[in-house]
Amino acid sequence: MSIAYRGPKRQDMQMALPGASKAVTDRPPFRDPCTGEHVLGLPLGTVRLREYTPLWVELYRIEEAELRDALGVLALDVQHVGSTAIPGLVAKPILDIAVAIPSGGLVPRCATSLARLGYQYAYWADLENDYTFEKGVDHTHHVHLVELHSRQWVEYLRFRDTLRTNLQLAREYERIKMALGARYCSDRAAYTRAKADFIRHVLSLT
Repeated sequence: MSIAYRGPKRQDMQMALPGASKAVTDRPPFRDPCTGEHVLGLPLGTVRLREYTPLWVELYRIEEAELRDALGVLALDVQHVGSTAIPGLVAKPILDIAVAIPSGGLVPRCATSLARLGYQYAYWADLENDYTFEKGVDHTHHVHLVELHSRQWVEYLRFRDTLRTNLQLAREYERIKMALGARYCSDRAAYTRAKADFIRHVLSLT
């Protein structure tokens, strides 16, 4: 949904922003209490899709509360986005959470609070005007800091809401994801790029 940003800024920010709190990153993995399966977490750079589980919504709500408490007035809004936010859709087992902030200049302040929750800056995400933080060694959550009312914020919500209400588009997206996931299982960047045309198509409909 965002165009890749190119340049040294991301790596420079990685050096400047605080690292995640070790006490939080050492938490045990998220498991389904009935089956014992991991419901969140994916090795960096890989693609593995799993069937939708309503546990994702429950885990999002827990994380949302922690994020709002940690960020306070800096979080103008918090939303569950990405495929785990679309009921019934297969997805990578990572929670994508968009946090609207007043301006990009507040990212360092937000980063300090996020570090206490176990997040570190994910410079590799390389998204335009979207500062992405990942949680823990199991890579269970991605927080996207974007400015409120920016194109990135609006497109996150439009794409999610369109697929929530249009079953045909959701099923088409699922077919594309499964085909690309099998093709790019060890190359998440290529997988993400390959989905871009469909995402642009959906956004053009709204």
